[in-house]
Order: sequence, then structure tokens, then C-alpha cells
Amino acid sequence: MTERTAYAVWTRWKVRLSSSVGTASGPPPPPAPLDPGGIEKVPVRFYFHMVAGLFGMLAPRRLRPALARLLANPALVAPPEMLAPMMLAMRSWKPTGRPAAPPFTDEELRAVTVPALVLIGARSALLRPRRVLARVNALLPNVRAEIVAGAGHGLTLECPELVNERLLAFFAATEAERAAG
Repeated sequence: MTERTAYAVWTRWKVRLSSSVGTASGPPPPPAPLDPGGIEKVPVRFYFHMVAGLFGMLAPRRLRPALARLLANPALVAPPEMLAPMMLAMRSWKPTGRPAAPPFTDEELRAVTVPALVLIGARSALLRPRRVLARVNALLPNVRAEIVAGAGHGLTLECPELVNERLLAFFAATEAERAAG
């Protein structure tokens, strides 16, 4: 599952939480892998990081591995077939004039009672990892959260084995908890 897919799942569940969590009408929804992009306001440095990454894509291929490490931007060295969907989305994007989505409020996060997994790259330019970790641990009642050392925001590109391992363990633990209780 990609970060974008997980975020879409999270967003859809967020809208439906008030009607689906904690009711007697049926079982609770399955666990939600969560992209922490909605946990805090996007810092200005992220936009500088994006511009640096775009210029990095123009650099000669032999320089890209060093730039990828420096910028914590795995897209600079990712295989073209992994980047194709992102490039298509970038080419078809049109400005709407709408502001970026606001971060979730404390109340919205406290309302999430489904199990949530939050993996945060220690070198993420999109957010401040320690602040996000503290916020989700304080507000999400059923969270498993971790800062992944050496990784940026593109965890699924930088360390796909670790992400898959954590997701599988998360789903297995959640299912075991459901079965036991």
C-alpha cells in the first residue's frame, strides 16, 4: 500500500468516523495505515525541499545518488517504473486555488479509535518527526508509532522491506487483538 493510498483510506475513514466507530450497528472498521502528512501544518522548508528535488532530477544521473542522500529524496534514484505514476500525476496536476488541507485538529485525532500505524522518516522534510510522534502518541488512543532512522518522507521507496514488515506485523497484531477480545 502506498502512502497516497493509505492517506486516501485515512481521509475516507476520517469523514465516516463519527458514524462507524463505537456504534452497535456493526463491527469497527479495519485498522488504518496512516500517512502522517495531516498531523501537522506543512513547514515552509518542505517547499524549498521540493524545489531542490526538482532541480536534482535535472542533474546528471551520476550525481543523483549523492543528491538523494543529501536531500533524503529517494525519487532521485528510484527506477523509472516506480516514478511513472507520480510523474503522470505531476503532469496532469492543475492548480485549483484551494489552500492545502489543514492538519487534523486534536478533537479529530482523539476521535480515531481504530488502530493506527504511523511510520515517520527521521529526515522527512514534510514534517517534524519528533513533534508528530509526540502528537500522535498523545492524541490517538490506539496507535503504534515509530520514527525510522535515516529515512525521509518516502519510506515506501527508501525502505520498502521495513514498511512491509511493519504493516504485516501491525495487521497481524490487530487481528490477534480482535480475535482475543
